[in-house]
Amino acid sequence: MAKCYLFIGPSISREEAQRLLPGCTLLPPVAAGDLLRLAAAAGDTVGIIDGFFRQRPSVRHKEILVLLERGVRVFGASSMGALRAAELAPFGMTGVGEVYRQYASGELEADDEVALLHLPESEGSRPLTEALVNIRHNLGRAVAAGVIAPATCDQLVDYARSIPFVERTYARLLRRAESLGVPAPECQGLRAFLRDHHDDLKHRDAVALLTRLAAEVREPTAETAPPAEIYRTTWLVQWEQNACGSQTGDLFVTDQDVLAMCQVGSVSYPTFHRHVSLCALTALAAQQHGLEPPPDKVLLERFRTERSLLRAGAYQAWLSARLLTEGELVAHLRREALGALADPSALSVAALLVAQGFAESAEQYPPELSHWVSEQEQASLSPQECLARAGLRALHLTPGIRWTEPLVTALKVAGFYRAARKRFRRMTALYRRYEAANPQFNPGAVSPEALTQWFSERWGSAEPFDLQLLDRGFPDFVGFARVAVRYYLYDRQYPTHMAVGPGSAAL
Repeated sequence: MAKCYLFIGPSISREEAQRLLPGCTLLPPVAAGDLLRLAAAAGDTVGIIDGFFRQRPSVRHKEILVLLERGVRVFGASSMGALRAAELAPFGMTGVGEVYRQYASGELEADDEVALLHLPESEGSRPLTEALVNIRHNLGRAVAAGVIAPATCDQLVDYARSIPFVERTYARLLRRAESLGVPAPECQGLRAFLRDHHDDLKHRDAVALLTRLAAEVREPTAETAPPAEIYRTTWLVQWEQNACGSQTGDLFVTDQDVLAMCQVGSVSYPTFHRHVSLCALTALAAQQHGLEPPPDKVLLERFRTERSLLRAGAYQAWLSARLLTEGELVAHLRREALGALADPSALSVAALLVAQGFAESAEQYPPELSHWVSEQEQASLSPQECLARAGLRALHLTPGIRWTEPLVTALKVAGFYRAARKRFRRMTALYRRYEAANPQFNPGAVSPEALTQWFSERWGSAEPFDLQLLDRGFPDFVGFARVAVRYYLYDRQYPTHMAVGPGSAAL
């Protein structure tokens, strides 16, 4: 059954929205990342009315394009929805209402035309200031009603536009009118007009959108074909990865957060990382060569038999304990099966890298690639194993392969994910307390030398630190340091709690 999601805020109350569109899932004003976390599928509808403008990053255009590509119908009106609909109408987003029309026609251009200050959702999202689009609309109506002169209207609109949106109120506007020398009868008439005949254009458009969506629910219109596949930039891939996770209390924990907890906290993580990455890489090679794994049903039956999970209750409990969906498990089993078909050994990966032009032969490690492996590895490993290790380290730097998904799923299957997520929540709570108690704290003040020494001792590896980072999935020291500071502070206070992930004694 198709679902409907609606992002609202100060433009319309939850009570009115629920009355006009019963059964719709009501959500707070939309912000960057919210649409990627939304479980909307083809045939579903998303309505965007209000969105964050300053407190949080605004919803990105690419997120809306992802939904449209997926076959989700996206409507916008009133505020952020009207703005994004005008910008994305050529790509399939549908705009509703007068504010949308003005943006689409070019009458309005500035983002802050619809911006205002309001109370938090817990206090009803009541507006504290007035949107410029409403001010412009009501002053124009006052001119049409003969309450004020056109010149007065122009002066007041120019003034409203010149001040920050967090200061735009009718009270301030009326004081300005008096200071400009507007005749007293006009000022008094305008005050009475705004009190008795104020028209909230944004609210009217919000109602129009809900009325339109209610009609769509009763009599769905013919579905339009989804737009062409959008180009997936490295930024979009990162945003999609950051949208994968779960809400725990007041904290949204991403899969990337949990993975990072294991990357820095598990001494033996590189072994796990190498195994999963080799399997994912060989599975990809197998697909490119036209190999197919057994049917999903066969893979699941085999897995459940091996794990003694044939009873439905036991199987569901096993999935739930690992925060794992059956879809994730099937994807994992397919990768494992494809990897087995392609023989996930150093030799097969080396052969793949030779075929891709990384080396001329798997029988001799190229001297020009010597910086990808240590002297100790070159002395102790075969050329094929060196090439495979170098290839994995290099390929983790490219966005062409999505590594996070297979690594996170493997953590879940192995039973490490839930514990790592719990540690991440503890660590974040500690870090927040530390920041609150030390408002002048600058994460950049923790020197690279301190991080290098601490984690070198923690991991106990003799390999060069840059290679250790690559073996843990960090492309460079900057990327490592960005997440390592909070782990460093947590680890110093709770060293035994830090050990989470594959091979961890704490588990």
